[in-house]
Amino acid sequence: MAEEGKNVDELTVAELRERASELEITGRSSMNRDELLQSVKDAEEQTAMMQSQSSTSSASAESSDSRTDEAPQSSGGEDNDAEDITAPSIGPNTTIEHVPPDERLDMDKISDVDAMGLDKRRQVGGKRYGASPAKQLAVYGGALAVIAALVFGGIILTNELDKAPPEGEVEPAPWADAEQKAPAEIDFPRATEQ
Repeated sequence: MAEEGKNVDELTVAELRERASELEITGRSSMNRDELLQSVKDAEEQTAMMQSQSSTSSASAESSDSRTDEAPQSSGGEDNDAEDITAPSIGPNTTIEHVPPDERLDMDKISDVDAMGLDKRRQVGGKRYGASPAKQLAVYGGALAVIAALVFGGIILTNELDKAPPEGEVEPAPWADAEQKAPAEIDFPRATEQ
């Protein structure tokens, strides 16, 4: 084991390897002196930090034990100390008191006038939130009239465009006066003749 009074920087490579073995540092056999020195320093620092944390947690545990001895117990006989509970901040011993809004709010300072200068509690105009039946009928009737006009206009336009042109205005096609001949008969051989 490395000498306790010796500084880590003064240790030889063999002593550093021995100290690394005590600290359970892996890969120490392939490290050079600088790497060993840095690894030993880091490991000792972590060990010291863990020891200080464990000593503070044990001290806080002892103080919480002394406080729990003084804390009242629930009717079931279990200790309901909320200090051991992490988040959320509301623990088993937390009581929430409900305060009505009339008591919470300063009702004298709440304004009765909105941003437009009108009374907030005024009646709704027309006593309804939607359109009146007459307005609804006018909107739907206008929409139906537009649809009907489009349909009837399309029918009239289609009938007008489908009419044949008057006779004499259009020249006959060049093949209209050609002599009509019957097609020649095709003589297909029968399967038995082959």
